[in-house]
Amino acid sequence: MATIRTIVYAVSAACLSQAAVLPICAQEEPPKQPTVSTTAQGTKVAADLAEAAKKRIKKVSETEYELGPIKINSAKREVRVPTQVNMTEGILEYALVHEHGKTHESLLRTTASPTELNVALLLSHFEPHLKEAAKFLSEPSEQVKARMAQPMEHEGANRMRVSVEWKDAAGKVQTAPMNAWIRDKQSGKPAAASDWIYTGSFISQTGFAAEHDGSHIAIYFDLISLVNFPDKNNASDENWLVESAAIPPVDTPVTLVFAHVNTTPEPKSPAGEKR
Repeated sequence: MATIRTIVYAVSAACLSQAAVLPICAQEEPPKQPTVSTTAQGTKVAADLAEAAKKRIKKVSETEYELGPIKINSAKREVRVPTQVNMTEGILEYALVHEHGKTHESLLRTTASPTELNVALLLSHFEPHLKEAAKFLSEPSEQVKARMAQPMEHEGANRMRVSVEWKDAAGKVQTAPMNAWIRDKQSGKPAAASDWIYTGSFISQTGFAAEHDGSHIAIYFDLISLVNFPDKNNASDENWLVESAAIPPVDTPVTLVFAHVNTTPEPKSPAGEKR
């Protein structure tokens, strides 16, 4: 797993930043391609929060770590986030938000902060990049185009499989790709099986934009969100619905599992030593 020095650098270099606090309640719809205006203050806030998150990492076994409610497995290169079902019907723009984020349009909610998830993903050798998720935008901003054109250090390390794990009424553990809980209005079927893209958010004038909005995973493309859905309809804010027939009741505990798709560098521990 990566060292915290690498993480702090990556947070700055990749324009991943963090605001000091999450919003107290859901905000109005933000622009999906906001103007990225990074400042030294915002960069410092991002680095300070990343450092604080690193200090909260606890080693629980030779290959397992905890960061707040998030669990990291360095052997499996897997990140597990506790969530709850937030909606069982209606239009969706997000798959996951913080409990103080835009819960009126999100499939799941969590107490884990975007800062914690971002650090966990970086530690697990995911690498943020926009290209697959932003390519469907009809009029991407110049800043989005520039970020899409940037080279990746490890091609494919922005792709991830995201699955849901929960217990049914009989107490039996069930698993499914998260796509199975999202309905594509155009096809009338669950969202196409697809990897998700770690896009990484950005540093704003105040800090980490994802932290400020509480946005973890977007279905309708959102530059602020940590993760986006690479689908030809991700530029539509009315195309995605809850797959009501598949999802368990509201408040059901659900573990969201992030796993690598492609081979990435040898994992290291949060302290920097090789496994």
